[in-house]
Amino acid sequence: MARRRRTASSNREPHGSLGRPAAVATGLALLLVAQVAAVAVGVGGPDESVAVHRAAAPAASPPAPTSTPRPTKPAPSPRPPHVARVLVSVRPASRTSQGKASAISLSATGAGRPHPVAAPALPQSQRSAAAGVEVLERVLATSTSNYYGCGVAGCTSGILINSEQGLVLAGLHGEHPRLVTKGGYDHAPTIAPNGRVIAYLSRRHPSWSSPGLNLTVDDIVLMSSTGRQLGVFVEPGKDETIDNLSWSADSRSLAYTISGYGGPTRIVIRSIGSRHARVLTLAFGLRELAWSPDGSSFVGVRSDPVEPGHTPGGEDLWLVSARTGKERRLTHFANGPFPLGDFCAMTGLQMQALGEPRWSPDSKQIAFISTYAYGAVLGMEYDVRVVNVRTATSRTVFHPAAMPCLHEGVRYVVGSYQRVDVLGWT
Repeated sequence: MARRRRTASSNREPHGSLGRPAAVATGLALLLVAQVAAVAVGVGGPDESVAVHRAAAPAASPPAPTSTPRPTKPAPSPRPPHVARVLVSVRPASRTSQGKASAISLSATGAGRPHPVAAPALPQSQRSAAAGVEVLERVLATSTSNYYGCGVAGCTSGILINSEQGLVLAGLHGEHPRLVTKGGYDHAPTIAPNGRVIAYLSRRHPSWSSPGLNLTVDDIVLMSSTGRQLGVFVEPGKDETIDNLSWSADSRSLAYTISGYGGPTRIVIRSIGSRHARVLTLAFGLRELAWSPDGSSFVGVRSDPVEPGHTPGGEDLWLVSARTGKERRLTHFANGPFPLGDFCAMTGLQMQALGEPRWSPDSKQIAFISTYAYGAVLGMEYDVRVVNVRTATSRTVFHPAAMPCLHEGVRYVVGSYQRVDVLGWT
């Protein structure tokens, strides 16, 4: 009987295929893997999902150690620009007494109310914050004597009043005052801007010499801010008078006026520590000289007439170039005859006055006092005014209280009023 032969390949599946049992097992395994994957991507609970995402994410760096944050200061708000104000003293006064002065500051535009200032009512030229001192004048003794003299116009007689006056140094609020000069008549002290040196006028002899009525003149003397005497700085010549001391802003030079009998008035600018001096000759005299902070100009008070034959009408401020000596009239108040005053049954022509010019720190304005609004009361009160140096326009920034005229029985008397002085600028 013929036996059927089976080839080796008859019991095998084609290459690359699986048998049924193996295929079933493989399918079940794939299905299980798919179910597990489905569970891992969100079909299951949240813990498994988070675990998968954490496993897939890159490893994070460990958190930095925590520290208490420092409180940050808020950024400071910008300060408004400083606006210079006029510093003024106001003193209640009457025909019999003077009250205590108080200091106030005023807007240079005249706007707003005065502000009280907690500072002594003393000119700024007599106070130095840098040195922590103020310099004061003090009358030490007074004596009287009779005089008799004859001259071209005839003979005269009268009573001389001689005073001894010294200087006192104290703290900025008047504490620990001490007398530093005596034995003569010392006055007009002014402290250099750097606070190191004080210049003053000193008369080491009696006010009047004998015989005759020849007035003795003042020397310019220097003193340290501690009271140590530095010696005589300038001695005037024969028949010359020195006045109006004013420091330069850098404290290296001192200006003053020299006037002689019948001669011209000169502004002398002398360097400290040397004999170098520069002279500016004026057409007419100036008083109350003040040197501008920028060093370019002087301001002073001049009485009309400025030309022979003019009818005097009062006083004005004048500027003088510190370089060329050229003069310029800054105010134009004195443009007429004396006003006719009629106050408290007193009548008469009254020449109007102004004074105490004080430069602003930027050299653009000058504060001063003026009686030009008070012709009706014989010019006995002062306004505070400010003038623009470039435009020559001025405005009133303070009116004092009105001066009353009181009736006492059969006569009229002047009542209380306010004495106003310009101290400087804040």
